[in-house]
Amino acid sequence: MASKKLRLFLAGSTLVEVLIAMIVIVVVFSMAMVIFSNVTRSAPSIIKVRAQKVLDKVLDETEQNKIFTPGNKSYELDGFTIEESVMPYDGNNSLYQITLTASANSRDSIMTIKKIVSK
Repeated sequence: MASKKLRLFLAGSTLVEVLIAMIVIVVVFSMAMVIFSNVTRSAPSIIKVRAQKVLDKVLDETEQNKIFTPGNKSYELDGFTIEESVMPYDGNNSLYQITLTASANSRDSIMTIKKIVSK
């Protein structure tokens, strides 16, 4: 008789055990959701990556040509509006600061690159 009671007692879980297990599962899933949302929010968007590649390409071409005309110019390239600014750096005629800004439409700046180059 005692062995039957012991078997019946071991066969199931109490309501408290089930509730504790559910609370642990909910806490783990909520932590996973927070981590997932932080990772997706901090990841760069495809547009930013494309803008970075376009600006890197323009900067490489500008450095290879070695033609640094001080001033500002704006042009369209690969669906972005590129604003290029070339200025002498710190009054030195052999150093120039190049600032490139990519924007999807004329008012939303997506990416900016600044670099100091020598002539």
